[in-house]
Order: sequence, then C-alpha cells, then structure tokens
Amino acid sequence: MKTQRLYKAHMISGPDAAYRFTPVDEASEYDVVASVEFVFIGGVEHCKVPLDEWEPEGWKEFALEKWGPDVERHEYEGTVVLPYMPFFWPKTGVIVKSRSTAQRTVDIIRHWGGSAELLECTPVWLPVDEANARRKQARKQKRIAKLEAQIAELKEVK
Repeated sequence: MKTQRLYKAHMISGPDAAYRFTPVDEASEYDVVASVEFVFIGGVEHCKVPLDEWEPEGWKEFALEKWGPDVERHEYEGTVVLPYMPFFWPKTGVIVKSRSTAQRTVDIIRHWGGSAELLECTPVWLPVDEANARRKQARKQKRIAKLEAQIAELKEVK
C-alpha cells in the first residue's frame, strides 16, 4: 500500500515567564485543573498554570501591524481588554502533508520564546479488514506470550 509522510508541530513548553508556578498543596482547584503539567521545584511539586495576561516582548507592535487596533472586542466583567489582538500560541493539533507548513508553526513558537519540535509520521494505509486482522493477531500473540510466561513460572516452581 502507498505511504505518505505527515507532519505536525509539537509545542514542548512556553517560556517560564508565561506560567505561574504554585505548590500543589497550596493550589486552588482551578490551578490543578488548568495546569499544563506538574513540575518539581526544589523538591516540591508545583502546578504550572498558563498566565492569561502574558505576552512576549514585541507582541503588541506585531499585533497592531498585522491586525490593527482591535475595536470590536467587548469588555467582560473582570477581564482586561487590550486595544490589540491578545497573544495566542499557534494551533499544534493540526496534521499536515507539508513539512514546511508544520516547520513554520515550530518557527513561530520558537520566535515567541517557546520550545517546539517538528514531528513526522509515515502511516500505512490498509483496508479496514486487514487492519482488524493485524490487531486481532497482535492480541493473540500478546495472550500467547502471557500464557507462555505463566507456563515457564509453573515449571520453575517445584
């Protein structure tokens, strides 16, 4: 069957300045749910929570040049309304056929201070019946290996 390479940008992390680190034992329920990951700092587990108001240096000028003033944004209670497009990271859940398109996303993330990598996969396209048969065979092989391990264990016990 024909194979084709597919690509995707994977964001590893943003800069530390884009996050608030709160010790888990002091964290609110929101902090725990909103955490992108849990990290150990000085032997203490912390929630790594993205800061909504964070933006990288140079974003304001870039946003105003790219989109102009954001006059259609509405102010909601408790929110900060900026006169320009607020910072956002590019989407990384998109799978594309073009390596250069995915690489541009990686480059954008890196430009704004994040770390990212380019991922590639080469899927094998199979008829569903063949794919199902392969999975069934793999399950059987796993079961056989498990049973053989049990048999070997029983032979050792005397």
